[in-house]
Amino acid sequence: MRHAPGMRMLAVVFESSATEQRPAVVYDDVTSLEIAGLRVPLQGNGSPAIDLRQTKDAWIRDGRSPREAPSLVNVTGSDSAKILVSGCDLLGSKPPVTPAADVAPATATLANNVVSRNSP
Repeated sequence: MRHAPGMRMLAVVFESSATEQRPAVVYDDVTSLEIAGLRVPLQGNGSPAIDLRQTKDAWIRDGRSPREAPSLVNVTGSDSAKILVSGCDLLGSKPPVTPAADVAPATATLANNVVSRNSP
């Protein structure tokens, strides 16, 4: 999805082949995004389930990170801001959010997620 305001994706389950090389969902230049209840298989190359590019005001909730995923969410773009990940099962990813070098550290907030005791 590109250049779209007010996107909502609720209770979506994706299936893919074991060799799939892309993230399950990619949002580019999206404002006011809500993703709730997303379930995806482990991507073949170990890519994150969600790729946010230049995304603002996003709420990702009640999702489950694929087991052994590098992260649930990858964030790129210096304009990315106000990303909240809450109520998610993050036991499968380390770390839950991977920000690119151009993303401010405070861009993503984690709240009330299920994480491993060994997670930071």
